[in-house]
Amino acid sequence: AELAAQLGVFDGLLDPSAQAAVVNLDDAATPQILERLGSVPVVTYGIDRTDADVVAESASFTIWESELMIRTPLGKLQIITQLIGKHNAYNVLAAVATGIALAVPLVDIVAGIESVEVVPGRCEVIDEGQDFSVIVDAADTPQALDAVLSALRGNAKNVYTVLGCRGEEDRSTRAQMAEVAHALSDVVIMTNDSPRREPPEHIIKDMVAGLPDEIVNRYSGYVYFPFQDQGHVPLWFEPYLQKAQRDSRRYIMEDRFSAIRAAIGTAGPNDVVVIAGRGADDCMEYWDGEEPAGIVRGWFDDRIEARSALQKLSVLQQLDGKLERKVLPWGKALDQMDTIITM
Repeated sequence: AELAAQLGVFDGLLDPSAQAAVVNLDDAATPQILERLGSVPVVTYGIDRTDADVVAESASFTIWESELMIRTPLGKLQIITQLIGKHNAYNVLAAVATGIALAVPLVDIVAGIESVEVVPGRCEVIDEGQDFSVIVDAADTPQALDAVLSALRGNAKNVYTVLGCRGEEDRSTRAQMAEVAHALSDVVIMTNDSPRREPPEHIIKDMVAGLPDEIVNRYSGYVYFPFQDQGHVPLWFEPYLQKAQRDSRRYIMEDRFSAIRAAIGTAGPNDVVVIAGRGADDCMEYWDGEEPAGIVRGWFDDRIEARSALQKLSVLQQLDGKLERKVLPWGKALDQMDTIITM
C-alpha cells in the first residue's frame, strides 16, 4: 500500500515545464518509478549507485555530526551537518537534488542545509557541554532503530540505548526492537512508553523475548525472573536481579524518568546515549482504570528530560570517588556478591 501511494505521486507528474522528479537511485522501487515517468526532468541521487546525478563520494559520521563530499552535475559540495547517520545522508542528498531540480545555486543549497541545526526529535543532539553525545530519536520500528544505531555504532566508545514500546500497538515488533538494540548496543535499558491500557510489565516481557536465549536461560534456576523491574520482586531478591542485569548489561527500568537519568549518569567520554521511540512527542498515555475510554495524557518530553539530567551531572561529579557510576546500579554493593546462590 505504501509503495502504491508513492507511485501514485509520480503518476501525477505530467507537466515538464513546471514539474520534476527527484528519485533515490539506491531504492529498490526506483525502476518502477522511472518507468512511470514521462517527459518530466529527473534528478537522481544515491550513495551506493555512483551513476546517480547527485552522489555522496565520501561520507564520515561521528557522534556529533556528518560530513559529506557530494558530486553534482554542477560541481562538488562539502556539507557538514548535525544531521547524523546514513539515513540522514540520504535526506541531505535528496535536498541537494531538489535544489538542483529547482535551479537553486549550489552556494545557497549548502547554506540552506547547513543552517538546519536540528529536526525536532530526529537524531536530535542534546548538548550541555558534556564529553559524550546524547541523541533523541523517534525510531519506533526495528528498521528505524537499526538505521540510527548502525550509524552511531562504529563511532562511539559505548552505545547506551534507552527504549520502550507503546501499548495497544503491534506486539510483534516489541521483541524485534529489543533484538536490534541488543545487537547494536553495549548497554540496553528497556523502559516505558505510553502503555495505555496494557500493564507496562507485560509490554516489557514482550520486549525481553527478543534477548538471546543464552542470556535469559542463564538464570532459569532463579525463583524470580531477573529481567523485570525490581519493583515486581521481593526486597531480598533485588541484589540477584541487579547482578543478573549488570552482568548482561541489559536493564529493565519501567520508570522512563529514571531510565534516562541512569543512562546519562553512567555514560563516559566518547560514549553515546540514544533515547529512542518518542522523538519530539511531549506526552505519554496511561489508563486511569476507568472504562470504556480511560486514557489520560501526562506530560513527558525525552529532550527536556535528557537536558535536565545533563544539567545535573555536575552534582553527580561532586560525588566521584565516593559513588561508583561506571556501571549500573551505581555503588559497590554488588561487587561483594562473588557467588549467586540459586534459591
